[in-house]
Amino acid sequence: MGYFLLFLGCVLIIRTIEFWIFLRKVNAVCNDYNWQHIERNPTTFIEAMETDDYKFHCNWSAYKFMFLSGPHPVKIFFTLKRLTLENIYGKDNVAKLKEYEVI
Repeated sequence: MGYFLLFLGCVLIIRTIEFWIFLRKVNAVCNDYNWQHIERNPTTFIEAMETDDYKFHCNWSAYKFMFLSGPHPVKIFFTLKRLTLENIYGKDNVAKLKEYEVI
């Protein structure tokens, strides 16, 4: 019983570290996508500056279609899939990111 709890604790610690690294990568990809979008569409820069939290209110923002419309973080944490953008997010979201050459 003791070895099982030790094993389970190690698995949870490793998964927590993987999840944290994955969320940092997703955050970096979202940030790169947003700036690439602003470079290609300069009118969205004005829209981004007018709103306080453009990341959550503008439809073109990667944060909106990945974090707010994506799967719940608890579901991502406990999934048995490998933590990659292709496995966690849909093909539509990954296609949007590839369109701007972010990934």
